[in-house]
Amino acid sequence: MEKYSNHPLAGATDLDSAMNIFWVFFRKHFLVLYIISVISSVLSTLVTSQIDMTKLTSTTDVSALIEFYKSLAVPYTLLLLVSLVFSVIMQVYIIEKPVSGQFSFFDALKKSLISFFPYLAAIILMIIPGAIMIGVGFVLFILPGIFAILYFLTISMFLLPVIVMEKMDPVFAVKRSLSLANRNFWPNLGWVAVMALLVIIFSVIVSALVMLPFTGTFIKSLSDPSAAMEMAKNPLYLILASLTGALVGPVFPILAVILYFRNSEEDVPVAAVVEDVPRVTVEDLYPKMPEENETK
Repeated sequence: MEKYSNHPLAGATDLDSAMNIFWVFFRKHFLVLYIISVISSVLSTLVTSQIDMTKLTSTTDVSALIEFYKSLAVPYTLLLLVSLVFSVIMQVYIIEKPVSGQFSFFDALKKSLISFFPYLAAIILMIIPGAIMIGVGFVLFILPGIFAILYFLTISMFLLPVIVMEKMDPVFAVKRSLSLANRNFWPNLGWVAVMALLVIIFSVIVSALVMLPFTGTFIKSLSDPSAAMEMAKNPLYLILASLTGALVGPVFPILAVILYFRNSEEDVPVAAVVEDVPRVTVEDLYPKMPEENETK
């Protein structure tokens, strides 16, 4: 942990300082992070464009719907793997590049490969209790469900920093992430909620701008679902969606490191300062007897 003590994402104490640190780091490393995010976004968009969602509206046969949902297993598994792989690559680069000097993208790939499988195991350990928590939250009411999603997201954000910087043990990573997430519970949850809200607002605005060249197709898709599939497979739409979607790709990996440093700094022991005071002896507790005068 010593080599990370001067990391540029360390030292945030409140939301203002966190946003300032985030923005400075984002601008400085934008090009590399954006390239990683674009590659991930392109691959994800290609996978999702092959899913024909019109089958959901074209049939009411239960067995056909079950077969359709079964067919989604492979593309969504690929989508998850793409997301996890590039999340690890980006997170390792964000953590290691500022403190390793000559650290290259190939070094990031090497360490990412080492970190990927512990991270995947940690995600599997968390996904079942996380799904139960979110499901119960939405059964109770919408707001508890949203709260459960934010809480699960907050815990998940600590996983990769813990694995990369502390210990590549999935069980340890999950326990440690829970501990760090609960250490400053409401600030941590608030920072994640604020950043998620900003990402959602930005994504909605950008998506609307991307849709402008395809306004006619979008209006047609409201009554004809096949038109939506045509738009989703349009090369221009795929390129624009990938380039704009990649802008928000580095947001949560950077925030994850800021949160990790902010909460783990409390683990550093503070040495007690002991003043150098004179030692007290038994003789000091009694008054001195006057010395007898030898000569009367």
